[in-house]
Amino acid sequence: MKITTIYSALIIAAFFMSARYATAGPYIKIESVDAASNYPTVRVHLTVSGLHDEEAETLDDTHISVVEDGSRVIKGVSVTRQNDPDYYLCVVFSIDSSKSIDKKFMARIKSTARDMVKGLEERDRIALFRFNDRVVMMNDFTQNKDEIIRKINRIERHGTRTLLY
Repeated sequence: MKITTIYSALIIAAFFMSARYATAGPYIKIESVDAASNYPTVRVHLTVSGLHDEEAETLDDTHISVVEDGSRVIKGVSVTRQNDPDYYLCVVFSIDSSKSIDKKFMARIKSTARDMVKGLEERDRIALFRFNDRVVMMNDFTQNKDEIIRKINRIERHGTRTLLY
């Protein structure tokens, strides 16, 4: 029981710590690293998304820093702007709906989840699960934010155990 409680607390803490970042952006994804074809040059292809238009316009090599043994090692950086409509996030919300969560905390969890959903791009996909004595998928991946928010609002506390597996 103690391990389950600690595990639940960690999940909840991770949820709230990530809430700020899920809506804040930017997201950086390392697409590839090539250290072999032109040794000793290392080529890194990365994607930055989640920037507002004015931020994207000013993104340049001064925003990218690679440090090796305490020294900056970038010799040349090129920034190419792309709008890729096929790039989107898949976000899964798993909300603890057991009675181990008090009413005020459940209200905060739901409020944070709604804010995170609102902060996602229209092209992002969202799935929603709730868990207590059992895990229930409330919504498969969808782009319909209003539907997800309605289902978040319907989550109620019940059950006696916290099972997320």
